[in-house]
Amino acid sequence: MKFLKGLLVLTMLFGLAYGQTSGKIMGTVKDQNGNPLPGANVIVEGTVYGAAANQDGFYVILNVPPGVYSVSASYVGYATLTQSGVRVEIDLTSQVNFALKPQAFQGETVTVVAERRVMRVDVASSQTNLGSEQIEDLPATSVEDVISMQAGVSGLEVRQGGADELAYMMDGVSMKDDRTGLPVSGVPLSSVQEIMIQSGGFNAEYSDLQAGVINVVTKEGRVDKYSFDGSFKYSPAAPKHFGLSIYDPNSIYMRPWLDDEVAWWGTAPETFEDLNKDGYWDPGEPFNDRNGDGEYYNPWDEHTRKMYPAFQGWNALASDRLANDDPSDDITPTGAQQIFKWEHRRQGDITEPDYNIDIGLGGPVPFVSQYLGNLRFYASFRKEKDMYLVPLARDAYEEWSVSTKVTSDITERIKLQLTGFHKKTDASSASETGLPSYFSSTIWGVANAFGSSSQQRSKIFYPHYYCQTDIWSDVFSAKLTHQLSGKSYHETLLEYRSTEYLTGPAKPRDFTPRYNVLPGTEGEDQYLVDEAPWGFDTDLTKSIDGYMMGAKSNARDSTKTWAFKARWDFVSQVNQNNQIKTGAQFEYFNYDMNYGAINPALPAGRPWTDWEKSPWQIGAYIQDKLEFEGWVATIGIRAEYFNPNTDWFDFEPFDRTIKTVASREVTDEDNLPMKRAKGLFTLMPRIGISHPITVDSKLYFNYGHMRQRFSPDQLFGIRRVYGGSLAYLGDPELPMEKTIAYELGYGHGICEL
Repeated sequence: MKFLKGLLVLTMLFGLAYGQTSGKIMGTVKDQNGNPLPGANVIVEGTVYGAAANQDGFYVILNVPPGVYSVSASYVGYATLTQSGVRVEIDLTSQVNFALKPQAFQGETVTVVAERRVMRVDVASSQTNLGSEQIEDLPATSVEDVISMQAGVSGLEVRQGGADELAYMMDGVSMKDDRTGLPVSGVPLSSVQEIMIQSGGFNAEYSDLQAGVINVVTKEGRVDKYSFDGSFKYSPAAPKHFGLSIYDPNSIYMRPWLDDEVAWWGTAPETFEDLNKDGYWDPGEPFNDRNGDGEYYNPWDEHTRKMYPAFQGWNALASDRLANDDPSDDITPTGAQQIFKWEHRRQGDITEPDYNIDIGLGGPVPFVSQYLGNLRFYASFRKEKDMYLVPLARDAYEEWSVSTKVTSDITERIKLQLTGFHKKTDASSASETGLPSYFSSTIWGVANAFGSSSQQRSKIFYPHYYCQTDIWSDVFSAKLTHQLSGKSYHETLLEYRSTEYLTGPAKPRDFTPRYNVLPGTEGEDQYLVDEAPWGFDTDLTKSIDGYMMGAKSNARDSTKTWAFKARWDFVSQVNQNNQIKTGAQFEYFNYDMNYGAINPALPAGRPWTDWEKSPWQIGAYIQDKLEFEGWVATIGIRAEYFNPNTDWFDFEPFDRTIKTVASREVTDEDNLPMKRAKGLFTLMPRIGISHPITVDSKLYFNYGHMRQRFSPDQLFGIRRVYGGSLAYLGDPELPMEKTIAYELGYGHGICEL
């Protein structure tokens, strides 16, 4: 901890942003004859951003937050010209040129609407930028909905790459679960200013990715007034399936045991002697009259029998119990059916609505804003509840999140931004071995789990087949932006993120027999049972019809991970054609893994993982964005070094020692050879070139190397099964996953919608 505190102090001194969260405006200021107007003032109205034109009339304004602005240019003796509707997008250049007219009278101002290009010719990749106005027009209730509507994206999978292969960010801050590599989603949509989705041609500043970049920039509170945004979606309680409810007495899970036509004597017909060999009973053929009524018993036709599970009937079940050596399970046929009804009393039909609440509020911090650099905030809240197709360990999937951004202009050139994000997820675990898997797909995910299991009845009627899962995710950051000059600035970002899992069973079962399942009886005539199937039970308890009411809810998980990142970026518009960007970062991880499966009734083969490691990684990059009239190129290179920071087993491939220790419990006496795990160094060149052909068309090419760390379990995992034998061993020296991507494309803007 002392090391971490010292590191925090150092990085506060030197600074260290991940992912661009702003764009730039550049162009020229000239008179009507095309002569440059050196010294002309260009300002972004309503902000502190501005610049002065050089001797060639060229100007550039860096680090402008995404949004739509009015930009004005003024020069002595000329009428001020304002261009409205100038859109600034993440990591892109907005070209705004001015041709000023001589001033006809003092204070004259001319306002025009800026022409927006349908095709962004400076983009040498597959990239989409969506502003808040565009997002509002979409039928979406979450950031993930917006992203999944874009071409080449399915859910959070970009171009068939896994969601764990994304660089997913909020305001340039990594939103990653360091255990799984999956994005920590749930950013309130009310807080979003712009979303950038990039599926190819990544700049050198991006690390730990293979498939795509998603950068969500959130709103910044206004200095002069408050703003509110919100949405509410409500879906009344209704079935999420077609047809009959599975809890209905006529469903396949209930009818054979409740329908009087078959419940007492079973679903199968009486056996008979087929004298004419036609496969059917015919009058006069002898039959086994098991119900003693003198008539052939065949309640259901063959088609109906195939639709439902076979059942011997309550009379036969009661008779079998009377015939065994255990008097404690003796029961009448009617009593047996009443027990069945009790053990199947769970009613999972949806009775509560689905809903999504998303609200945001921003503005100056009351009372102190003017004293603390126009201190302003934007806070948002989101809550989602989605009922499961059928109830599991929980009736619904629920998550809620809070996002807050506080901004202060410490001086005219120094800006401080603090962000915080907290998310809580309540779900049902989808794993029986403690893996970080849970039911977030409330319809198809549940349906697929039921369809592939022979224990459907347990999953439907036993509330504790699966465990409950709680997940807490936190991300905090501090970013300091220092504008060194009109053409240079640097940013410092400190980031802390953590994820905590808690998976386990619900409350234990009360085994007190206090519920009488025979209505109208008293005293010794009562048949008392406990609360089963409610309550967690470790024994191999079965219902009267044979489904498991115990020995489930095996998953356990108390894993905690956290990471600290410090990054510094420097950006300089060296001249009209070159923008240099460079930066470095340090990242420290802590993985405290503790998960597995516990089943006292069936302990054999149950896995368990328990280890803690703290690797670290450093990286640096440099890139140059060259912008000429006929082409735009971004050329860069990134270097990274990953240190496992641990000793590890010194085994050669196919070492017989591994086979020996894997078959039994590993003890200290084994004295296994150890060595210091080697670090990994890698270089990643990246280039993108865009060649404008016309105003609305371009030809582009990009090429790049991407590297990504393996998951913590793949690097450091040590998994044992009951008894101590080794089931899995990771390798901290695994080379990073590698993707080499290249793209040649043609873009043509048809029209602007």
